[in-house]
Amino acid sequence: MAAEEVPLQNSELFDVSDCVAVVTGGGTGMGLMMAKALEANGAKVYILGRRLAVLEAAAKQATYGNIYPLQCDITSKDDLETAVEHIAGEDGSVNLVVNNAGISTPNLGPQRTRPNAKWNITDLRNYWFSKPSFEDYARVLEANTTAPLMVSFAFLELLDRGNRVRAEQAKANGGRADYVRSQIIMVSSVGGFGRDNSAFIYGASKAGTTQMTKDLSTYLTPWKIRANVLAPGYFHTEMTEDFYRSTGGRLPATMTPEERFGDMQEISGTLLYMASKAGAYCNGSVMLADGGYLAVHPSAY
Repeated sequence: MAAEEVPLQNSELFDVSDCVAVVTGGGTGMGLMMAKALEANGAKVYILGRRLAVLEAAAKQATYGNIYPLQCDITSKDDLETAVEHIAGEDGSVNLVVNNAGISTPNLGPQRTRPNAKWNITDLRNYWFSKPSFEDYARVLEANTTAPLMVSFAFLELLDRGNRVRAEQAKANGGRADYVRSQIIMVSSVGGFGRDNSAFIYGASKAGTTQMTKDLSTYLTPWKIRANVLAPGYFHTEMTEDFYRSTGGRLPATMTPEERFGDMQEISGTLLYMASKAGAYCNGSVMLADGGYLAVHPSAY
């Protein structure tokens, strides 16, 4: 195709109309934002979560009626097998898996977010050692790191079929090889890069997710399945509800240079870039949507 014939309209660049997507934790918060964005732009979206009533309510918010709820505990192999079998029976293939579901750090009471030498060292020890259990921390790692990996593996065959279907379609349309290849998107967090917060196990879980995704991007190259990271900053979700209310959605520039929480259009735009032809050359990438958070915080990014 000659350069002048390449379509550059946003309707072409960000088109996801032939996409079958799976979004975990798609019933609320950022997962619902992303599911709605994909569906509003033509994708068929399956939302996975434990609370069926919440998923069904979310599905009713679809623009075209193409959001489908599937009750699934992503920490259960049996549930994942059931979800995969259902989607295989309905569509036969998947093009995109968005691993969004996750949980926050255990609630230990008033947060000791920044170190203070005036704190009693015994109280500090008790706060971090005596209050939480190993199980409290293990749950965060299971939900935020292990489960997304298992979800990704569970859908490998359907992602591979998604590539085969698109390759056949490309061949029928003239043999072009630049179709949008299947992809796993891991929703990580700026918390996986920052060094000045006290959400130790949450940060570790998200840092692990980021590294794991880079590993997947390399490991899955023989099957042409891509893996990328979306690392958001502060958005208004169930997880950030208390903080959002306490700030009114406004943030000091020393915390986030944009001085506010991100909104639905901003996370949706980032996702649509990654999911469409616009971002089809990305593999092993980390996309920040953080309002500049890491620009003003010590980080390992």
